[in-house]
Amino acid sequence: MKKAHVKMPKLKYEEGQAYNANQVKLLFERLNNCETAEKRFLVELAVFSAARQGELVAIEEKHLNTENNTLLIEQALVNLTGDRIIVKETKGKRKRVVTIPSNIINDLVTLAAVKKYQLEKAGDEREWNEHFFLFSNEFGKPYRPDSISQWWDRFMKRNPDLPRIRFHDLRHTSATLLIHAGEHPKVIQSRLGHSNITTTMNTYGHLLQETDQRASSHFDKLFDEKD
Repeated sequence: MKKAHVKMPKLKYEEGQAYNANQVKLLFERLNNCETAEKRFLVELAVFSAARQGELVAIEEKHLNTENNTLLIEQALVNLTGDRIIVKETKGKRKRVVTIPSNIINDLVTLAAVKKYQLEKAGDEREWNEHFFLFSNEFGKPYRPDSISQWWDRFMKRNPDLPRIRFHDLRHTSATLLIHAGEHPKVIQSRLGHSNITTTMNTYGHLLQETDQRASSHFDKLFDEKD
């Protein structure tokens, strides 16, 4: 009797899983010690901007504003069959501007200078002449969005003491950290690029409720002192 070849189901990640502040610090330490500066910038930007994977790899120098430390997110790269990539507007065609730490902006400006040098050396071999992507190879070809997930999976395997999450969950991490810091839901909605506050509340409402309960406990202390 022949044995049936049964494919084992792939493990699924919990939707919305996120790192806490200490885990983010450990993540950054590992990136700094073991990965290229470009990969480190990519992950840091994912955490601080809450941008989607396709949005991150579509960032160009023109999207950086060094005067007020902001990043314009207005486009995304999308995988097509084969090795093709196209540029599209962001999800729902919603542009947004997010503020990020000045040191991240400075790192990206440095990265842009490196890319300019590489493109000058590439000369006629340069690709995507109409764009200047920050996360690209030496010829200007941007990273495929799915290649980021593939690299991230390898990074996770090399660091088994880090909780195993998806690259997309860095976006959830960004939102979770802001919620725990007491940031207003409308600000979080804007940074995530949600079309309305309902989407944000449906996704993170349980965390917002926990934060509200902690805030209420401060008033309980007033009554305890009065007694």
